[in-house]
Amino acid sequence: IGFEKFVTELLNRRQPVYRQRPERRLVLGYTSDNAPVFLDPLMLVDSRIGIIGSSRSGKSWLAGLITEELHKKGYQFCIIDPEGDYRGVASSTHSILVNVTDEHVPAVSELINFFEWHGASMVVDLSMYNSDLRQPFLVDLLYNLRGLRQRRGRPHWLLIDEVQGFCPPEGGKLTDLLLESMHEGLGVG
Repeated sequence: IGFEKFVTELLNRRQPVYRQRPERRLVLGYTSDNAPVFLDPLMLVDSRIGIIGSSRSGKSWLAGLITEELHKKGYQFCIIDPEGDYRGVASSTHSILVNVTDEHVPAVSELINFFEWHGASMVVDLSMYNSDLRQPFLVDLLYNLRGLRQRRGRPHWLLIDEVQGFCPPEGGKLTDLLLESMHEGLGVG
């Protein structure tokens, strides 16, 4: 009966009750009395979160910390980096940095193929790419990442830094795609 309930919860896109394995927990820091502060990686992988705060309050630092901790536990990530803040994360083992520039725009199919067959994580740096061309590229990339996530369950963690710069108040294709993905539970973090 326990297995049946577990599978039913998964099929209904609900997080089943489970006992977390201590070795899989992410340590984010310590309290004043030196007790560890843990985060459940499954909560991150199967959810959408927003890290919100004022400028220079450490949002990107926290997002990078979470990504690095997930990566240490074997989770695959994709970071969309509009400002070049995550280049250091790409230096991790089994991670690559993809620079998208006006002179070189990689084919999205090649990026998806890399994710699917190599299992490595990726930082997509858009800091040297024309801001007017970013939206169409991102729509194509995110649409294909969504398909990969449906087929393979990867990448486990998608981080879009400074998402407000991509989603204007009036909406658009990218905003619609992100909202659809969030409603489907496809792990847009």
